[in-house]
Amino acid sequence: MTSKGSRGSGEKGTAAPGHETRDVDVRGVGILVAAVLAVVVLFMGLMIGVFGWLEGRESARQKPPASLAGTAAPQPPEPRLQNHPVRDLDEMRAEEDRQLAAWGWVDREAGIVRMPIEDAMARVVERGLPVRPDAGGGPPEDSATRGEGAP
Repeated sequence: MTSKGSRGSGEKGTAAPGHETRDVDVRGVGILVAAVLAVVVLFMGLMIGVFGWLEGRESARQKPPASLAGTAAPQPPEPRLQNHPVRDLDEMRAEEDRQLAAWGWVDREAGIVRMPIEDAMARVVERGLPVRPDAGGGPPEDSATRGEGAP
């Protein structure tokens, strides 16, 4: 007779070392997985059917859209967002360059013309800057510039 604490002796009350000898029931697990998938597919089909029915019922209860809803929206007021800002900037600069290099009327009634910038700079060099008579273009006079004595 062996002591109660020894293992592997083969007696009925003690567990022998080793591994589980029973296998998993593959057929049972397969049936369970198939049943779960069938239930999921069934409920998905039911949800699609219920949502379709609810959508049809709700669209039948909705009033038709207002008559303005079908018309195209008018353009928003100026200034609008730029779709191509780089191209727009290039076009604006080209127009400015064209205006700087060409003659044209600024205000025909007032007799104001636009002249090429090169011509304008040449005239300023030749004639000097224009001075308006009513502008009082000189520095303010004080007693020293008028020739009066010092205080």
